[in-house]
Amino acid sequence: MLVLGLETSTSRSSVALVDGDRVVASASLGVARRHGEFLAPAIAFCLEQADLDASRIHGVAVGVGPGLFTGLRVGLATAATFAGARHLPVVGLSGLDVLAFSARYTQRPICAVLDARRGELFWAFYRSSPGGVQRDTDPVVGRRSASEMPSTPPSAFSTFPAQDGQSISGTENSATAGSGSGGWSSVEVIEST
Repeated sequence: MLVLGLETSTSRSSVALVDGDRVVASASLGVARRHGEFLAPAIAFCLEQADLDASRIHGVAVGVGPGLFTGLRVGLATAATFAGARHLPVVGLSGLDVLAFSARYTQRPICAVLDARRGELFWAFYRSSPGGVQRDTDPVVGRRSASEMPSTPPSAFSTFPAQDGQSISGTENSATAGSGSGGWSSVEVIEST
């Protein structure tokens, strides 16, 4: 089943065509505030690269945040328009949930974190569950201070933002990924006390 994926909740916009667990084509842009200019041409580019017609797409997945308000509006409007014109189902995905899912095989608590800009972070805690992850807390926005992080379920938090263009490297206890170009994201597997 071919799915069109759109992510515009951060400064990095991305489009992908996915068939099962295989990315057929993708495009991304790390330039802030260019979501509207990028999405339609990126969809056309992905379809061209995959040598597919839009009629082959069976559904649309779109990022629903947390994130940048303008980017979210552009992504949601594009998803709704594309899907509505073709009578396709649309599913919204939380960026924190997607990040946490990448650490689904751990038995330790997971903290997914996104840069909210202006010195703040979005985060939520998760735990592994059959087939994926289960969110233990509602998403929160707060300052970049470990002291402001909730002490339960986990009591330690240790991720740091990458500088633009650099990645955050993981350790055996963490799965982290940085995205240069104005933002960062991380999934941290946390030891409970």
